[in-house]
Amino acid sequence: MQNDNLQPLLTVHEAMTVAANLKLSSKNTHKEKQSRVNMQPCQCPLSKSVQFQIKEILECINLWQNRKVKTCALSGGQKKRLSIALELLKNPQVMFFDEPTSGLDSLTSKQCVMLLKQIASTGRTIICTIHQPSAMIFEMFDHLYAVANGYCIYQGSVKGLLPYLEQCNLKCPPYHNPADYLLEVASGDYGDYTDDLVQKSENGLNQEWRKKQRNSLQFQSLEHIGFFVQLNDSHPYMRWLFHISFLKYGLEGLVLSVLGYDRGKLPCNADYCHFVYPEKFLDQMDMEYAEYSTAVIFMLSLIAVIRIAAYFALSVQIKKRS
Repeated sequence: MQNDNLQPLLTVHEAMTVAANLKLSSKNTHKEKQSRVNMQPCQCPLSKSVQFQIKEILECINLWQNRKVKTCALSGGQKKRLSIALELLKNPQVMFFDEPTSGLDSLTSKQCVMLLKQIASTGRTIICTIHQPSAMIFEMFDHLYAVANGYCIYQGSVKGLLPYLEQCNLKCPPYHNPADYLLEVASGDYGDYTDDLVQKSENGLNQEWRKKQRNSLQFQSLEHIGFFVQLNDSHPYMRWLFHISFLKYGLEGLVLSVLGYDRGKLPCNADYCHFVYPEKFLDQMDMEYAEYSTAVIFMLSLIAVIRIAAYFALSVQIKKRS
């Protein structure tokens, strides 16, 4: 993607339509191809059902206002986004980009990488080769694979790069771009550490970086499930679910047994402790009007209801078999 091979005399919409006719199978009808053109890449990565309007995909790549503009009149960043949109018509699961930020200024480069990261969050695998990224762009990458002299010197997360280099007595100077420092190390500016780094990373075969990812669940997969949503932030039609949850009353009973009943100030050695007064914590957790007796009664009632339901369920099963 260093060079954007676009037809200069076609408009943005015409380029998308022509690409759909060329890339999609002849078995697809004209309506299906037009639907694939209208697909929004940021929300429909894996589904075969593509029922999006062309306005949505162009708005997603910030080209809706330029839909009637010829490709030759687009800026460098707009051409990059259009090239990405053209590749997404085939709905690939793995995409390779060779220096997608080459020839772009810092702001446009950031927008381009943000778009790639947005596409990657939908389930696709985005692989980029990039040289001398800024610190902000460098932090956007989820996984890093660094090569020097044809050998892998590091494989893992971006955050784990500096601790990894420190284990080899390579400490990045303060206020220094980690990406630039890694390139300087790979170029031998601080001495020949290539063999040591290759040996430590086992030429890319070291799998220590997988342990943290295997044993952790990213917050992104939880943010739409409903965890961490408080009562005041929920929709009014859904608040009744909070009042029938045993987790709610169990947590309230546990917290009130520790911080309730007019408990005094909590010990704190810091200069400022926001929750030194238990009332502030209860107010923050929407428990200022909660009652311990209500929680106990609900939990006992729930146990009784479950036991009664289990009794009748077993009775019905026994009668059927007898």
